[in-house]
Amino acid sequence: MINTTDIEYCNPFDKMAPDFWMKIEHLARYNYANDLIKKYNIRNVLDVGCADAYGTIELSKETSNVIGVDNSDKLINLAKENIYKKNITNIDLVHCDLEKEKLSLKIDKKIDFIVCFETLEHLSNPGDVLCEYKNILNLNSHLLISVPNEAFEAKNDDGTPRNPYHKQLFKEKDISNLIKNAGFKIKRYLYQPYTNIFFNKEIKLTKDEIYKSEELNNFYKHDENSIRYFANLFGKPESKLKKESYSIIIHAVI
Repeated sequence: MINTTDIEYCNPFDKMAPDFWMKIEHLARYNYANDLIKKYNIRNVLDVGCADAYGTIELSKETSNVIGVDNSDKLINLAKENIYKKNITNIDLVHCDLEKEKLSLKIDKKIDFIVCFETLEHLSNPGDVLCEYKNILNLNSHLLISVPNEAFEAKNDDGTPRNPYHKQLFKEKDISNLIKNAGFKIKRYLYQPYTNIFFNKEIKLTKDEIYKSEELNNFYKHDENSIRYFANLFGKPESKLKKESYSIIIHAVI
């Protein structure tokens, strides 16, 4: 079944969730983050907007220490359960409301890499939060950001985001300026075009009444191995087909 993107978060390994293209897109971003961890031998990582920690767990496989940050007590408790079930010992969790609290006062160590996927659009003050990121990073550290591309965001009649969890709409120049103004140097822009291309092809198939929307999810396997395979096949961030990508991904350094 085609689902909308109007949800709070997506866990790629949730077999009951139907959002196939979103799942592989989300997992592929964490795969790319792990590629950077290995490339630069990164030891201390911060995962902002960790939700139930599925991505934090992915990051913990490649580095010494990961801190997951979220503002939801419910999700932090779920993250604790998921970490405990997997007997993972190199993850810490921090509750922080980025709108009201300074992240730098919650983190007691300098960080080498901040991962922040699909989070800044949830905030009223994303520029201030980016400045907080700079305050907790070591020199020569890395930042990997993803935000939805305004061109593909569903909007209300007044131009605001339809997704009730989103407070911002970002064009590439908007998020770029915020990152630069916070003191970062942009190293690379990346995109995930294929997940969005095929998602929209499916929408057209249903509009043309070739398939019924409720039929589509039956064509996909949602087991972990399949999700990992398709994340690598279709979701890998790359520096081409910018205009086709739902997500804008920026790798920045300080």
